[in-house]
Amino acid sequence: MMEFLLQLLLIGGLLLLVSALTLGFTAWVVVRKVRRSGIIHRTRENGLMAARSLSSDTGVRRLARLRLELYRSVQATDRFLAAARSAGHPVGDLPAVAADLNRAHLSLQNNIRIAEQEPDRHVRASHAVRFRQQTDTLTGLSAQLRQTLLQLGDDVGSSATLNAEAHLRLELEGLNAWRDSYSSKPGNPTTAG
Repeated sequence: MMEFLLQLLLIGGLLLLVSALTLGFTAWVVVRKVRRSGIIHRTRENGLMAARSLSSDTGVRRLARLRLELYRSVQATDRFLAAARSAGHPVGDLPAVAADLNRAHLSLQNNIRIAEQEPDRHVRASHAVRFRQQTDTLTGLSAQLRQTLLQLGDDVGSSATLNAEAHLRLELEGLNAWRDSYSSKPGNPTTAG
């Protein structure tokens, strides 16, 4: 009888140990995947942007709203591009244009993030005014891209893709030239570190 209880205790202990190790390994894999996927970071960042957009400080509120606009524009463009691809619409080089726009959005978002950390309230407000025009330009270009993708869904054809691509590339080159010419002047307050 004592041997039976000892064997039962040993088997039960081994099963408990294997179950605990399996549960621990599974939890480790899940936590690792969640951390690597960036879900928590993106959710936290979006929550902070939304909270800042409700701030009582005008400069912080405006800058946060600009970042939210840029983020939403990028997300909408990505959704439209994915929908056009999945529907089999001809997209030409529009994914490359969208990638250029995404890089420009990211650059401006980073500049706005830096401006949000400015301790002087008046300087933050001036940054918000300055970044407003750039945000409007980029969100306008993204809207044009989304409109072009919708028009392609109407079976306009591949010639419309080429026209839209040329138009968007021209707009992007103009935006890049504008940015380069204003950011390369000495003593420019937009490039002052």
